[in-house]
Amino acid sequence: MNLMTEFLPLAAAALFAGTVSSVVGLAGGSLLLLGLLGVYPSEIALPIYALAWLGNDALRALAFRNKLDFSILVPFSAGSAVGVGLASLVYVPFSTPILLIFLGLIVLAATWIPTENAPAPTRREYAMLGALIGFCGVFAGISALLVAPFLLRAHLDKEAFIGTKAACQIVMRAGTVLVYFHHGFDAAPHSSLILTLLAASALGIFAGKHVLSLLERETMRRAVQTATTALACRLLYACIVG
Repeated sequence: MNLMTEFLPLAAAALFAGTVSSVVGLAGGSLLLLGLLGVYPSEIALPIYALAWLGNDALRALAFRNKLDFSILVPFSAGSAVGVGLASLVYVPFSTPILLIFLGLIVLAATWIPTENAPAPTRREYAMLGALIGFCGVFAGISALLVAPFLLRAHLDKEAFIGTKAACQIVMRAGTVLVYFHHGFDAAPHSSLILTLLAASALGIFAGKHVLSLLERETMRRAVQTATTALACRLLYACIVG
């Protein structure tokens, strides 16, 4: 790997992703994954991302631990464990073009699904959502973005939304990592990059937590919606045309 052209830009992307994920609770991870997919094939990019973002989720949940909503977290995590278990039985890597199209569609759907007037999901619905996202997350990395529209329906405050969402993703992400290891992924050659991405995203979490206290959540969220939508549309265009 060329350190200057690949390693450092990915670390910068992780720093930005960690900041965004702690300010708005979504989009940061998907942007990092898109960066990794620009450097590595999907069978390498997805496990690297899953390992780095498992640590990021755990650190964000820890940073906002006093705001976690366990009435959401417990059923969602139980469902995630079931979904990941089922996915492990049928897992095969997607080809990169299929993965990227699926990735772009997930980003668009998670960004623009209306949530303001929708009723809050029940505990059973959170368990079903956890199972679905746990299953899909093994194949598509950023399926955790789909958590956001449902948590917005719960009308949580900013800190509770970000912390609970991060905690909800831990079981799914950990199970996904185990599936990748079971299917032959070797983390050792990429350990320096993974640790660097985790350290950079941790700095981003620290910065983002302070930014969160200064900015209106909706302002940053709309900016991220615009950037993420443009990136996803460009990705879909490149996959379909190219």
